[in-house]
Amino acid sequence: MIPNAMNLRDALAYIAYKTGGTNPFRASRILVLANWLAQERLGRPLVRFKITGFEAGFAVEGLKPILDDPCFERVEGRKEIRWRCEPPRVEHGEILDEAIQIASGLDDLSLNRLIIRDARYRKLLEEGGFQ
Repeated sequence: MIPNAMNLRDALAYIAYKTGGTNPFRASRILVLANWLAQERLGRPLVRFKITGFEAGFAVEGLKPILDDPCFERVEGRKEIRWRCEPPRVEHGEILDEAIQIASGLDDLSLNRLIIRDARYRKLLEEGGFQ
């Protein structure tokens, strides 16, 4: 178990708020990037979550119930989520900001490749996420 881990809902809210809207695919990659950055800087990941996946990609488990929160607005036809409530407050937001910045320069395919080609990805799959 990760001590002092950020709530997954809060992390997703922060990502959706800071990006002005994103899709769950991109948000999940940003979460992984942020956790890897946090492991380098803090010695631990920011957010605890499970994944299911294989060599070519993954999905974060348990997103649907979180995204049903009325503060998340789903943009029909775009598979986009936006945050519509008070700005979320999170600890170590600068790490999430850096992960968002890295992702912002990449299309979905390139962002996915960045994750799955990283040497840490195999361990992430084996462990089923950041527990």
